Amino acid sequence: MSCKGLDGRDVDWFVAIKFPEMRDSNRDISDGVGFVYADNKNPTFVLSNFPINSSLSAIGKTVNQALQAKNQEDLFYALYNDEHPNGKTDSYRGHLKGALTFDDFQGFWLIHSVPKYPDSTHQLYTYPITGVKYGQSFICVTFPVTSLNEIGEQLWFMQPSVYDYNLPESFKNLFPNLAKAVTKKALSGKNYANVANLMSKGGTEFTSFAKHKKFGKDLYADLVATTLRKPFYAETWLNGKGDLGPSCNGAYNVYDVDRLQFLGKTFVNSGDHSKWGISATSTSAIVCIGDINRQSSQAARGGGTMCVKNQQLWKNFKDAIMLAKCCAGQRSCLPS
Repeated sequence: MSCKGLDGRDVDWFVAIKFPEMRDSNRDISDGVGFVYADNKNPTFVLSNFPINSSLSAIGKTVNQALQAKNQEDLFYALYNDEHPNGKTDSYRGHLKGALTFDDFQGFWLIHSVPKYPDSTHQLYTYPITGVKYGQSFICVTFPVTSLNEIGEQLWFMQPSVYDYNLPESFKNLFPNLAKAVTKKALSGKNYANVANLMSKGGTEFTSFAKHKKFGKDLYADLVATTLRKPFYAETWLNGKGDLGPSCNGAYNVYDVDRLQFLGKTFVNSGDHSKWGISATSTSAIVCIGDINRQSSQAARGGGTMCVKNQQLWKNFKDAIMLAKCCAGQRSCLPS
């Protein structure tokens, strides 16, 4: 069990951004199923040779492992989404989407932004038509099985809406925090945010930020930026009411991305459902991909983000930011 690369082989981690449906000479991009991809072997974005709705794509091959795990009682898998594939919307629990699949040795944690995905009622991989119109974000990390209790604790804080899972008795006994998250146990205690350092199977350190709905504040301005002590840029869903706007406290400002481009393909924030952020300067070079939008309603929802320090990956996103919403008095506020 592992994240899969463009060639179908195991990779330690990958990051992907799906283009929104847009006019383009490339058929996959114009159809809203094209995506850029980077991984630990090559952290520079390239266009995937297979569309996201293909089981031959890196994302398709990764997710397909979770679908096939339904037939194997000794494997752990969990699928969660605040918008279930059957149409149910769970606004009480966390605003997060993802998939996990592990055997007795290792597995993957995929964090994404696609509603109603993946549909586990199909044995074969599918991608929802409802996920085509807007841009979407993905991060997959391969972890040793020994990381599952820490991952479980992060999920327990975030309170995912799990719609399909198999939790073998051995996993339940070894990883009690995972069991609490998967079986939707209420969070105990008065601490409503948690930060965990997680080591991938290949030895890359990731930082997971998790907030419970009772945290009651913005993920980026009040947890990520303040913990890392860095100003940040955030690209999240800002369509609708309650946009927070840039956070301008002077020390660790958080700016909202307004216009962006990948591989020369330009689009605006209103066409993007992705949830990612980067630190403002190359000296820190932090990239985060997660669950939460910078809107007032999201303060009362659980969720989080997964962060990693990687110079080239950061440059991919830094170069993508064409315009950002600045603080008062700033004429320009692009990352440097």
